[in-house]
Amino acid sequence: MKLNYKYIIGTHTMFYEIEILPEFVDSLIQCANEVDNPENITYDFTFNISEYLEAVDTTQITKEKLVWMFEKQMDRLSEVGANVRYNIYSDDSKLYSIADYRRDFNYHNCSDHDYLIWGETDSLFPKQLFEGLETIKNYAVSQNIHR
Repeated sequence: MKLNYKYIIGTHTMFYEIEILPEFVDSLIQCANEVDNPENITYDFTFNISEYLEAVDTTQITKEKLVWMFEKQMDRLSEVGANVRYNIYSDDSKLYSIADYRRDFNYHNCSDHDYLIWGETDSLFPKQLFEGLETIKNYAVSQNIHR
């Protein structure tokens, strides 16, 4: 299917969620594989490795390994042709929560995209995600229903 609108899915991922991230990325890949123009999709991630609230158990894994694991998933996501952007948050002196991320995500992306979607590392999106949203948006436009 061809997307008529621009989508961005933003996800704040904590370091302790790294083991469930691949399954979430699988669902994002599956969604993008259903569209002919994945360039209309942007995936935005912040990977939070700050130890402001909780320390990384370095007897189990290093921060460098966590970042490598995260970037491996971003590489997989990039292969579908969608826009992938991410940053690594590592400031141990200042809390950066999911609420901070979502506020920034909304503020910086609301004028450039038709849909802003909050992703959760522990959720899965159905492969028909974009088909459903396109149908809703087309109906809203046809009925002059505002966003």
